[in-house]
Amino acid sequence: YFFLLPAFQAIRYYFYFSFACKCNPLCSNSKKYGRGSFAKKMGKNFLDTDLLIQEKEGRLLKEIISEDGLESFIRTENRINASVEAENTVIAPGGSVVYGIEAMEHYKKIARIVYLHLSYEAISSRLGNLTERGVVCRAGQTLRLLYEERCPLYERYADVVVQCDGLEVGEILELVEEKL
Repeated sequence: YFFLLPAFQAIRYYFYFSFACKCNPLCSNSKKYGRGSFAKKMGKNFLDTDLLIQEKEGRLLKEIISEDGLESFIRTENRINASVEAENTVIAPGGSVVYGIEAMEHYKKIARIVYLHLSYEAISSRLGNLTERGVVCRAGQTLRLLYEERCPLYERYADVVVQCDGLEVGEILELVEEKL
C-alpha cells in the first residue's frame, strides 16, 4: 500500500498506495485502512481513484481492461491519477498506478508516499480471482511474478515503508503516524 501524506503545511494530499491490499487488487486492505481508519482518524476525506476511473470511463475496471486492453487501461489510469486535485484527502490509487510515470511524479511532488508492505504469503492468502478484481496482470503472469515486479516500484516511490505482516489495523496506523 502507499499513502500520500503531507510532509509539511504546503503539501495537501495524503496518498495511500495499494498493491496487494484492499482485499482485492493486490493490496491487503489498503482501501479499508484508508477509508475506514486512517482518513477518519485524521479527519481527512478519502479518494479511491479506482472509483474515480470507473466514474470517468463509465465502466468497471475489469470491463475497461477486457475491452480496451492492459496498455490502454494503464494510460487511462496514469492520465486520471496525474490530474487528481484534492485537499485534506487520503488518496488510495490502484496498485498499477506505479506503471504511470506522470501519475507517480505528480504524487511525489504533492505528498509523502507511505508504502504499507505485506509479504507475498500474506497477500496471496487474501486474494481471490485477479481478473474479477480488475487487476492489471499480463497473460500468463502469476501473482508471484506480479508481486516481484511491483514491489521494487513501490519501494522506489515510497518516502516511508511500514512492514505490516501480522499487524492489526490500529497497530499499522500507529506505525504510520510514528514514521511521519
